[in-house]
Amino acid sequence: MTPAEAVFVPATPSSLPSTLPGFAPDLLTGHHAVVGSPGSGKTTLLGQLVIEVERAGVEPSDILVLTPNRAQASDLRDQVSLDSQKAAAAPRAQSITSFAFAQHRIKEAGVRLLSGSAQQKILRELVSSSPKAPWGFNFQTVSLEGFIQEIRDLITVCLEFNLEPKQLEEITVKTKGIDIATELLPLYLEAVKRSGALDPALLISTAPRQASFSHILVDDAHDFSRAGLEFVAELSQGKNLVLFGDPDAASLGFRTALPEGYLSRFPSVPKHYLEPRTKFSQALSKLSGKLPAQLAGPQRPKPAGVTVGARTFLNQVAEADWLAAEIRRARLQENLSFSGIAVVARTRPQLEQLASALSARNVPVSISGSQSALRDQPFARAVLELLRLAYQSSESTDVVQLLESSLVGLDSIGIRRLRRQLIAFGDFEYSDPAQFWASALEIEHEPKTSEIKKLNFVIALLRTLRGHPEASAPQAISLVLEAANLSQRQVLGRGNSAVARGANLDIDAALQLVAAANRFSENNLGDARTFCLEQLEQSIPEDSLAATSSIDAVVLTTASSISGRSFHTVFLPRLQDGIWPNLRPRTSLLGASSLAGYLSGKVESPDRVVRGELQDEIRLLYKAIGAASQRCELSAMISSEEQPSQFFQLLGLEPEISLELVSFDLRRLVGSYRAQLRVGNTENVGKLAALALMGVPGAHPSSWQGLLPLSTDEPLVSEGEKVRFSPSKLEAFEKCPVHWFIESFGGDGSGFEASLGTLLHAAMEQGGHRDELVQYLESNWHTLEFESSWQAQTQKRKALRMLSAVADYLESADLLMQAEQKFELNLGRLQIAGKIDRVEQLPDGSVAVVDLKTGRTPSQAEVSGHRQLAVYQLAMRELGHELAGAKIVSVGEQKLKVLQQPPLTEELESEITKLLADVEQQAGAARFAANVSSHCLQAGNCQLLIGKVITGG
Repeated sequence: MTPAEAVFVPATPSSLPSTLPGFAPDLLTGHHAVVGSPGSGKTTLLGQLVIEVERAGVEPSDILVLTPNRAQASDLRDQVSLDSQKAAAAPRAQSITSFAFAQHRIKEAGVRLLSGSAQQKILRELVSSSPKAPWGFNFQTVSLEGFIQEIRDLITVCLEFNLEPKQLEEITVKTKGIDIATELLPLYLEAVKRSGALDPALLISTAPRQASFSHILVDDAHDFSRAGLEFVAELSQGKNLVLFGDPDAASLGFRTALPEGYLSRFPSVPKHYLEPRTKFSQALSKLSGKLPAQLAGPQRPKPAGVTVGARTFLNQVAEADWLAAEIRRARLQENLSFSGIAVVARTRPQLEQLASALSARNVPVSISGSQSALRDQPFARAVLELLRLAYQSSESTDVVQLLESSLVGLDSIGIRRLRRQLIAFGDFEYSDPAQFWASALEIEHEPKTSEIKKLNFVIALLRTLRGHPEASAPQAISLVLEAANLSQRQVLGRGNSAVARGANLDIDAALQLVAAANRFSENNLGDARTFCLEQLEQSIPEDSLAATSSIDAVVLTTASSISGRSFHTVFLPRLQDGIWPNLRPRTSLLGASSLAGYLSGKVESPDRVVRGELQDEIRLLYKAIGAASQRCELSAMISSEEQPSQFFQLLGLEPEISLELVSFDLRRLVGSYRAQLRVGNTENVGKLAALALMGVPGAHPSSWQGLLPLSTDEPLVSEGEKVRFSPSKLEAFEKCPVHWFIESFGGDGSGFEASLGTLLHAAMEQGGHRDELVQYLESNWHTLEFESSWQAQTQKRKALRMLSAVADYLESADLLMQAEQKFELNLGRLQIAGKIDRVEQLPDGSVAVVDLKTGRTPSQAEVSGHRQLAVYQLAMRELGHELAGAKIVSVGEQKLKVLQQPPLTEELESEITKLLADVEQQAGAARFAANVSSHCLQAGNCQLLIGKVITGG
């Protein structure tokens, strides 16, 4: 996006050099103020002025560029560095707080800033030790975090206005806040002095004023505090100074900044007005017309140009659908990058709601501006909780919270499953419920289940951290992040879904955590334990420029954080009455804002509420609309509970209710197009192809099941080769050849039951006494795999009861002739081969075959015609034995049941012969008949192959 070019209004008595359009040569020397509305090119002009000063022979080290905050400084320094032809040893732009801190560091190398959590800790100790507490409040109130924050705000106002305790005492009208400040301010200053740190509120006012710069340029001077403007005034004595700003855009008036501050502080400075260059002059003109007249000047836009768009919706879902659709449309039809679009809301909670809503509609988003405190970011909180568990004992609730975090990944069901699995271990069966989870972290367990593996992950990390008790904060954080393996989150973060947003939030939190740990270590504030405890207490987000995920995403920001930025398109959704504008008085329990208003001359008494909320809210809207270069859309909801903001009336907008339904479910759209294609309607095949190119899940044919051709049409067994068949599969083949095929080639789903059956068969083969059978089972039990220890114990009890039934049979069995008797029958191409569990000799010399069953116990009718037993009898007859029949020894119900099959009859032998002939003909073929009506309709495995379906992958 090309930045706006600054053009001075014709009234400016400066001739413009041809080398730099829009640049007034007067700005090279002396003190000046440049006033311009949003989009007029103030920041661009500042960058051009830096380049022109350098062309005049000034070195970069002699040029100081200041901004109100670090984010603006970061953007501006990049711009200046790219445009400049000279190398600089220092940053080309700095926030005023960063510069002031650097000045302190020059004077005292070891100076450090007092963190927000350290401030709160000092105040908490002072409040708890004060003999006069609780100043008319109950003890529950003064112990609240919010009350400590109120005191912190009050102390900050006193420090920003350089109030001495004696000056507080001289204020005639006393309030609770003034009484508390009078008592605590000297104690607080003494505690800060003992800590060896510098309070942030004193950072600018106490910074050394000596600087060797010849040129000082200030961007967005309207957002500088009183102390900041005074600092700039003293620095610029005898120097060249240019202040850039717009009094109408000041958004920090609720603190010590004043809208007209930078102009009133420099009343004799020549003013240069930039020509308004915004597409939305009509809206900005109406807004600025509601601001104080003394701020008016040629910089204000005239009532011309296009108006902003306006819509209302019946609910948030409809508004979010429309917003997501418009963003997508701009992305596809206008070839606009996501980062060229901004969604501006009044509050941070609104941004969080919008981020979730847009992510759910596959729109990538990135929340800009002030981030949450690390303890309020789930992934960072999990890492901090892990450090606390490693270096300091914790409650069981903390362990559960860690296990449920995104660092570990257990949900509530997983927690319950893990608890049951741990109780199955003897060490936890009778443990104290209050200490259950804390105890669980002391013993590593065999990783049989995913829950146990995740618990072991935590245990291993704790062991590693405890092995480095003196680790620094960066070292401890690195150990955790290395084990957490963020590469998986990087893969998930490449998409646009809610899952991708969650992954990117985790990555951003990790980067902020590392940056905070590095700052903590550089300032020599303590070890990893101190760091984690301090961060868990800190409710105020740190001012950080830590890197974030660099995906192309829509920028979600509040109006106060949009300073110095410009976007092609700006959406302002959820403009609701009571939210924006927020006309609630800017007051507080202890009156910090009232005291600030009294000290700045806004009110006559410190017990008066400072009013002027509407003007502050108008300035925020003014900045938000001014950030749009080509398109600006306002929207709100209208219902019995929600009414649109009064800003619509102020701007002269009459939005109609939008009843258009926006279908933004791309999966549903893909399904609709595919259903049409399935019945031969090719009308939307081009759109389906476009969705496939965009990577919409399910759109590309490669993800469709049921379309691929057969991998081969060759028969299972080549002509001339033997068809090998197991007698145990005869029943399945007779029931349904397709069913037999699935079971024989990977679809039998055999698991623990099959493994246990194999073990019991082996124990039966070993024979011997009952104790020997149990010993064999015990020594081979480790060969079986289980999902959990409790399952292993349950199944072992079941196996022992089954083994007892086997022993009961062996104690009364006939003489064993052969165990695991091998045999082979050849009938044409068919080769039946197998093993008979036992061949027993009866007293009359005849033999009987015995088959052990560990599954369902068959009925006597089933055993009489049992195919597998009949084949065993045929095999023994081929070996020349006189048959006494066969029997099934069933232990599947954990008790012994013996079922007899008589010697082969002509009828049964005829059935078996016919069945074997069918097997010979079909088992080696390329196709298999499906018994649909009698079997397949009730069998899921068969339906997998015979169903004619096309589904998304």
